[in-house]
Amino acid sequence: DIDETLPDRIKTYIEAGYIPHVMSGVTWGEYAEYYYGDFDGINHMDEVQMQPDGELIGHGKDNYYICPSISYGKFLCKGVKRAIDAGAVAIHMEEPEFWVRAGWNEGFKREWQDYYGEPWEKPTSSPDAQYRASKLKYYLYRRTLKQIFDFVNEYEKEIGRDVRCYV
Repeated sequence: DIDETLPDRIKTYIEAGYIPHVMSGVTWGEYAEYYYGDFDGINHMDEVQMQPDGELIGHGKDNYYICPSISYGKFLCKGVKRAIDAGAVAIHMEEPEFWVRAGWNEGFKREWQDYYGEPWEKPTSSPDAQYRASKLKYYLYRRTLKQIFDFVNEYEKEIGRDVRCYV
């Protein structure tokens, strides 16, 4: 995790002679700080990927697959900065996954409206709607990864140190 304990964990690896890389989930993680609004005062549970029956898609309590918003990208940038400040020389953002059965949560519906300029359509309503939902899902994770890696590129200039980025 890219939580507050990360700097101490990285320090132990540096002291043992390792070159620290940090990997974190771009799609899911123990990010209750984000979901429930501790990050920015806004509850983001409406960004959790949801199936047509309303079931949230996740890995148990407080560990969900997300429909990434700009706000979520900012949250991940905060953790990435924490990792870089602690000495990480590379950032790995893993598993940009958006399930085909997802696309029913309010966050996705807002992103659909913003991206297509029209009301959300049920992804199962037609082959075209499924294609458009899939295209949007790809776009959302591509945007989030770009947001994170653009942040890293700017931050590394500020601190005068190279930091590699991987997916």
